Amino acid sequence: MVIDNHGPLRLRWFLKMNATQKQFDTQIAEADSVQNISINFLEDFRKELPEWFLKMERNNIKYSIANCKLLFWGSLTNFSRKEDHIANVPVYNPEAHLSFEYYRFINAYFSHGNPVENNITGTRRMLSILNKEYPGIDSSLLGEIKSFYITGHIAELYSGSNSDIESSEVDFFIKSHKLNFSDVEQKYINDEKNIALDRQLDLASLKPGNSAPDFNLKDLTGKYYSLSDFKGKIIYLHFWATWCGPCLAELPVLNKLITDVNNDAVVFVNVCLDHDIIKWEQIITKDKLLGMNLICDGDWSKSLDSLYKIASIPHYTLIDKNGLIIKNNFVRPGNITK
Repeated sequence: MVIDNHGPLRLRWFLKMNATQKQFDTQIAEADSVQNISINFLEDFRKELPEWFLKMERNNIKYSIANCKLLFWGSLTNFSRKEDHIANVPVYNPEAHLSFEYYRFINAYFSHGNPVENNITGTRRMLSILNKEYPGIDSSLLGEIKSFYITGHIAELYSGSNSDIESSEVDFFIKSHKLNFSDVEQKYINDEKNIALDRQLDLASLKPGNSAPDFNLKDLTGKYYSLSDFKGKIIYLHFWATWCGPCLAELPVLNKLITDVNNDAVVFVNVCLDHDIIKWEQIITKDKLLGMNLICDGDWSKSLDSLYKIASIPHYTLIDKNGLIIKNNFVRPGNITK
């Protein structure tokens, strides 16, 4: 039936977002109109649908629109201020416990007004966000909804951990906030933690001295390059994506490193893992991204994720003149510059 969570409409709204009050007011009015149309459409079928489904879909509609309003407000205020009246829905709502849009909404709600520096990535970024959000979560949510929401966050933190250090930081968060989980919740968390431990072992499998996995990727002119084309030089391999905020924030630091090194014996290869060629070209031009710029097409993005054990981006690998790994998951350019 229904409503596809306003996905295409939400995308159209986001593409038009800007930081003007007039645009914000227009989008709020349009969102209210869409909500009313969607609810009325649902009501037309109420005799044919079970009550639990109607209740779930009403909440999906309301919280999907509320989430859009939060993002409109974030665009207007640069996500620096939280205003409860903008969304105009209850944050704690036991009747919405079956609605996935409700959980998406409260995730966005608690993150507003809690900006995190873009130079933090992966589990540490998620932990930094959760530490700032937790007082609001603790005071606003109750019972099964709070338990479900926190359990999901903790499982996600473990799932994204790429080292024993990151996993231990999640352990510390649990202890410091005196979190207790039911047997079922603890099993779910442990399963995600074990998956992360297995991946950490896998990450370590691309060892110094191993042959660096090859690729065949095109540059801005459409010419294809393999890793072997750079043999004889030290290769600083940089994986990023056009949609990745921390990646974009790091581009000026990478440019500084390339300028400071200024050595023909070292080549900097920037591999974009998504397929948005137009946005890729725009970013390269706007940020004057130095080095060799390549982009994935076909299945290369998925293949390189696996071959280079990429769990989060930006991801860096240092390769020697013979095409052998010096260090996978190498230090970031800012650390080298310092």
